[in-house]
Amino acid sequence: MTFTKSQRNAIVFLIVIFSLVVSYHFLEKVIHPVEPYDFSKFEEEFFAKKDSIEKMIQNDSTRYEDWENTADKEKLNSKESSSALTKPININTASLDELTRLPRIGPAIGQRIIEYRTENGPFTKKEDIQKVRGIGPITFEGFKDLITIN
Repeated sequence: MTFTKSQRNAIVFLIVIFSLVVSYHFLEKVIHPVEPYDFSKFEEEFFAKKDSIEKMIQNDSTRYEDWENTADKEKLNSKESSSALTKPININTASLDELTRLPRIGPAIGQRIIEYRTENGPFTKKEDIQKVRGIGPITFEGFKDLITIN
């Protein structure tokens, strides 16, 4: 296989360029050696922060348990107060105060119930309360046994 003069010149040119690039990279590493980075300072800071966070978690775990117990007590109290409603609330005549005793009914939704029955007349069945904005099937299921329309 024979090469033309221009092909030989191109091959020689590529070999020279390749040699120069390899030499440059070799000399670069010899002249400016890459020193390994010392991560010990970073590791010390990291583990110090990690240890302080673990201590905070251990200290706060008792607070969290106390909070959890308080939340459980509040849930129990709210269930007791809702079960303390021995007489169902008549949603056609109930005051705002009475309506807010229902689970998940606050002053805003209680006011909407009153406005709805004022504008549309009394509820004809319990399920009609779901027409009030903010009361869906899940909310209704939570208090359907605590209300009446009689």
